[in-house]
Amino acid sequence: MESIRTKNDLYLLLKLSKTNLNNHLFLQTEILKLTKVKISEGALKSLELSLRYFCNNLHKKWVGASYNEIRFLNKHDTWLMQNYILPEDFASEIRIKNVSPNRGSNLNETKFNNYSDRHKNRITESPRNNYSSDELLHAAKFKCKTEGKNDMASILNYLIENPSEANRIKKNM
Repeated sequence: MESIRTKNDLYLLLKLSKTNLNNHLFLQTEILKLTKVKISEGALKSLELSLRYFCNNLHKKWVGASYNEIRFLNKHDTWLMQNYILPEDFASEIRIKNVSPNRGSNLNETKFNNYSDRHKNRITESPRNNYSSDELLHAAKFKCKTEGKNDMASILNYLIENPSEANRIKKNM
């Protein structure tokens, strides 16, 4: 569950997959892919109900913003940045089944920054081909916010709103 922490992560998952914002079953499938463990029926049902509740709230907020993404993001920024809390019975099953990690799983992990530019390009090829630069910039901005890199997020936001300023900023680098 490393990649889904906030409500914004769920929103971006729905948005970037170009599925309906009410598609709680898509979110459930994606979360189950990330957990990689077999879950009981009761835990699956509670996850489904939790995601349905999230999608209903998301849709209400989306309609309240008149289906305008900028208005939606500005109006509900704090709500999106809140942590998404998994249902307790689902979370406890994941914790119990993930108690003993694979041997050596942390030994081979390498930070993205340590990769060569060529390897970084290979890793990011799929998102670059499947999404527009606006979608990627928006995702990067919110990812920076969730990681606590607020200065970087505000700079990205400024550049998104004022693309003509990019040359001036580049000269100062």
